[in-house]
Amino acid sequence: TERLERVARGAPLNDSLKLALAQSAGLSGRLIDIALGAEPNASQTARNHAAKVVEYICASPPAALLLLERGEHARLVRAVADPDAALYLRKTFAAALCSMAALPEAVPLLAAEGAVGALHAAQASSQAVRRKKVEVALGRLAAAIAARPPAELARLPAAERALVAEYAAAEAEARAQPLHAARSSLIESGVLLYLHTAGGGAAWGLFESVRQRLDRAALVQNVARTSLVTCFVPILLVGGVVTAYNKWNKATDTVEEKFRLYFALALALYPSGRLLQWVETFAPLWLGGHIVGFASFFTWTLYTESDLMRSDRELEQARGAARQAA
Repeated sequence: TERLERVARGAPLNDSLKLALAQSAGLSGRLIDIALGAEPNASQTARNHAAKVVEYICASPPAALLLLERGEHARLVRAVADPDAALYLRKTFAAALCSMAALPEAVPLLAAEGAVGALHAAQASSQAVRRKKVEVALGRLAAAIAARPPAELARLPAAERALVAEYAAAEAEARAQPLHAARSSLIESGVLLYLHTAGGGAAWGLFESVRQRLDRAALVQNVARTSLVTCFVPILLVGGVVTAYNKWNKATDTVEEKFRLYFALALALYPSGRLLQWVETFAPLWLGGHIVGFASFFTWTLYTESDLMRSDRELEQARGAARQAA
């Protein structure tokens, strides 16, 4: 259990580790065995760690391709479709299948195993398992399957073909709506956060200007400057620095490479402090604008039941309730 926990912590942080796990002979298959409960001595915690490691492996396209070549995607599909499987297992393996579904090579393989039906069953099984990511991936996978040659579609069971047609039609209808691509991009890339912080900055600048009874020029300046800063500071720090750090951190393997990365980041803190001093002078209301913007963003994620606000604790509570009912 301890070793699995270490791997589960390290796998999302390093692309080389994901690929190494996939390349190790028999390892990915044994991880799936542990997750499915085939190892009698494995605890529930160990099973959860094993399932999570499989999900992380599938998040790496080269590693996911190796699992597809070995046919291990079929076991994931069967687990997701199994109504008696643990909710955490179904949710985690569903996420793994969604990562695989983004690969063109995986579409015919997943279609042949009935992945659309399995993901549909998992989404309908419990509110605790349902995820927006799976909903989006279902539509895209169904559309990709529907575009396959008719001979491939004819080999699918009638129920599976009906689900593919239903989800593909819904995806086509959604794509036909104005700004569908823009909306999808905003939500998936996190740009929606920046729009909320920009709006929060504008609202806070307006509120403070009205409260202090400033003239029109000062009001416009506060609104414009606060909005600009609350938009571009998250873009720079969250979208730029954090994204770049995660990318570089996943690509570094040795202690020396890690040291160089962290040393460079430490040196970058000094000019960052000077930048914040300039921001404070340019837009004194920027901090309040950020608070309003982030409050708006998290309220929106709660209202839309975003995956960002979902916790695996829901799965444990649902499992406990099911046991009591039994």
